[in-house]
Amino acid sequence: MSDLPVPLSSLPIQSVLGPLVLAVCINAFFYGFSVLQFVQYRTRLFRDNLPTQLLVSWTFLVDTIHTVALCWMMWSYLVDNFANTTYLVSAPWPFTATPTFLVVTAAPCQFYFARRVWKFSQSLPLYWTIITLSVANTTMGIVATAFAFTHADVHDFKLLLPVIDSWLGLGVLCDGFTSCWLIYYLARNRTGFRHRQRLRDRVAQVFIESSILTSLFALADLLVYSSVPNTNYHIILGIPMGRVYTYVRYVIRIPFTMLADGNRRCTLLAVG
Repeated sequence: MSDLPVPLSSLPIQSVLGPLVLAVCINAFFYGFSVLQFVQYRTRLFRDNLPTQLLVSWTFLVDTIHTVALCWMMWSYLVDNFANTTYLVSAPWPFTATPTFLVVTAAPCQFYFARRVWKFSQSLPLYWTIITLSVANTTMGIVATAFAFTHADVHDFKLLLPVIDSWLGLGVLCDGFTSCWLIYYLARNRTGFRHRQRLRDRVAQVFIESSILTSLFALADLLVYSSVPNTNYHIILGIPMGRVYTYVRYVIRIPFTMLADGNRRCTLLAVG
């Protein structure tokens, strides 16, 4: 990339810097929810097993590091390089590393939901299918980051289209496949006691409104990036996507705890 100044009038500010500012603001909004939910989790659901606690702590740690890095990136754009028009079309490392930040958040959540699917279905082929899709998605996210570091210029983003599309497509496939199976098993098991049925309805509603959200985010990001690859509009959805995974993880944890308690109560009633 040339170090010569670029005329400000020739730079698409609205499609390059504008989406970045909006994406960082949306990310900060979701991160606020993550902080609130993390505090609530640690105070109310501390009885979870160690792997679950580590998962929650890991996703919160990644969210914090990514959010801090994004704040530094905006400072670099708006303060350190305020008059440097050439810098506007560059992609600092928090930008190019976004796929890796997303997959290291998404993969543990996908593993968690794969385990939930296995508990409902007792099907190892189904479990390993989800794990394989998650590993493939994680691998493509890391590959996308490597390619992004070598093409850290907005004008070169179109060259990344096959890699980014593969990564986002695998994410949509993994999340959508997992969500469909979980919703299927939750809906199928809605028979039994009246209290249990109401509880399952509530769990199914929460799951539909949350877990499907990750698939929709990835699908929308895929469509936007494929349509306008030489802009930053896709990053409006791409940057906050990691926080959406964390949000889904927290929201799902409470209903599944309620479901387990409800099943135990129903079992005791049936035995009695």
